[in-house]
Amino acid sequence: MHRVDGPGATPGNLFTEGNPATAVPATTVTADIMNALQEEICAVIEQGGGLSLSKPDNTQLLQSILSLGSSAGGSGQGIGVNQLINGEFGIMQRAETSPGGVLTLPDLSSTPRYGFDRWQVQAGTSGPGKIKAERIAFTPGQTTVPGNPLWHARHTITTGTTGNSYIRQKLEDVVRYSGGQFTFSAWMKAAASLSVTLQITQNFGSGGSADVIVATSVITIGTAWGREVVTGTLPSISGKTIGAGSCLILTITLGATAFTFDLADAQAEASSAPTPVQRRAISLELDLARRYYEKSYSPDVADDTAPVSLDGASIGVSALTGPAARCLMRRFQTVKRTTPTMRWIDTLNQAAGQIEHNGATTAVTGTADNGPGSTGYPTISGSYSPAETVSAHWTADAEL
Repeated sequence: MHRVDGPGATPGNLFTEGNPATAVPATTVTADIMNALQEEICAVIEQGGGLSLSKPDNTQLLQSILSLGSSAGGSGQGIGVNQLINGEFGIMQRAETSPGGVLTLPDLSSTPRYGFDRWQVQAGTSGPGKIKAERIAFTPGQTTVPGNPLWHARHTITTGTTGNSYIRQKLEDVVRYSGGQFTFSAWMKAAASLSVTLQITQNFGSGGSADVIVATSVITIGTAWGREVVTGTLPSISGKTIGAGSCLILTITLGATAFTFDLADAQAEASSAPTPVQRRAISLELDLARRYYEKSYSPDVADDTAPVSLDGASIGVSALTGPAARCLMRRFQTVKRTTPTMRWIDTLNQAAGQIEHNGATTAVTGTADNGPGSTGYPTISGSYSPAETVSAHWTADAEL
């Protein structure tokens, strides 16, 4: 964009009507200034709003501005331009270890699991293949990946697998993701040349219509950071059967060979081309992630590093014996997508499936011993002696 600079423009690059009485000419409207105005507006409509230009529709700029400023509404997915959650890979609530302060989930096998929040990982389709996920800090001051990101993800397979490995995120509610252009992009590099497939897929949920592959891009990445992109036009969902858990799936397929793969600044947006990466405050990003997974203790405390303290734990005192001693209650910090599966961790020796009471432990199981809802859990079963202190940490899983 530029300010008017044609004949007759003021010293401050403004338009003037001129003055015939003093022979001062009006500012000449040049092709340069009109093209600049046109292309700036069209960029907002096409790239920001993801719309195709339509001559009879004079509301497209307004539509695009409202779209850019809107949240994901009832879907609970990303806010604003970037529909991904945790695209900066700063949140890793499920980390099991933290050697040298690097959050790590060391054993992601051929069963799909969540490494980084909202990012599902699978190492091959069967057999002994394992993939490790790590949160790595960027070197302060680096400029290769623009915008000063704090973190990037590293995924490593040391031996080949049976079938392809993948990393993917599911964007909740396929209804939101239909019609118009859509772009999935991320910065990537590898320890050695690596073939990677990026794919956008409409999934219609349990009992719904068959998946629709929207777009696929096969690329070869090298050892230097580069931004890779796949773009497609989301088909209409008219006539489709939509079941529970419908979503738009964004997948990075990594093949079956051993690799070390780095991933940063992922973005998914309603546009025909990638725009600058949107950054959100970590507190907001964590709230978005907690719709799907929340734990009572600090997000950066790895499960296997040390016993978790009482900080954040649910604590209660039983005053009666029998069923009336059900006393642990907590509202979640964020309303969950659906009723979550609970995992209990005692505060005595940090064993899963247990709660602590007066220096002893009692076994509990995910949903059998409590009645959680999307807003919190009201009870945990147990019959305790009068005036016993009861405490536990927990995780609540409501992933797609």
